[in-house]
Amino acid sequence: MAVSQWNDILLCTNDNRIKGIDERTDRLRNCKLDVGVGYLIPSAICSKGFLTVVGAINNDYPKHGKRVVIKMNEKGQHEHVTEYDTNGQPIFTYPLSVACINDMQNVFVIDGLSHDTYSAFRLVILLGTDKIAYYDGHSTLNNSFDKKFCPIAIQAAPSNNIIVNDISTNALHILSPSGLSAYVSLSDLGIQCSFSLCCTSTQLFIGCRSVQGNGYDSNQESKDMAKLYELNIEGCSYLV
Repeated sequence: MAVSQWNDILLCTNDNRIKGIDERTDRLRNCKLDVGVGYLIPSAICSKGFLTVVGAINNDYPKHGKRVVIKMNEKGQHEHVTEYDTNGQPIFTYPLSVACINDMQNVFVIDGLSHDTYSAFRLVILLGTDKIAYYDGHSTLNNSFDKKFCPIAIQAAPSNNIIVNDISTNALHILSPSGLSAYVSLSDLGIQCSFSLCCTSTQLFIGCRSVQGNGYDSNQESKDMAKLYELNIEGCSYLV
């Protein structure tokens, strides 16, 4: 899900076209954004200004096929498609989520082993059109098998810092445009079971799942309610 330049809500569905909820009518409609007729369905989306970046997969998944990230203009024209590295090897396993900084030159893609959110295992960073970097966690946090990097949500802060929610350590990883990384422990802030993120110019919203005991259990009648936290990040150098 993303918000367009015209404040329409853009949605990925099991269709080759991106859907949009019109701000004025609240009706669902087809957009001009099309990943490719008949063989690709969008899996992730990010929109900044008049450009949109979409992660897409073959429509007969889980069969082997295309895993691409497409940059489109407002007319739906494909300006750049990323699929293979310089050695001709596929870059993505399953693009789960996408974030873009303001200039749209660098694109950050959460890559998973499957469509399951919890299969996420790394961040693929597309630097311009010809360079690729990978981020698989912070050496201080992700230092054991049970603390492997598992990025399930990603947001771009106003500063162009990238905020990544790592569910395995309940922490936020902060990646700066220069490549430096830091982290914030959500447990130290009293926030548990973090799941989703949304960032404005002064606020960071963190959605949390309901929890039973020490783990997730949606089948139990007695469980803590899911929570939404609002953090004031104005003046926080890591985030804004």
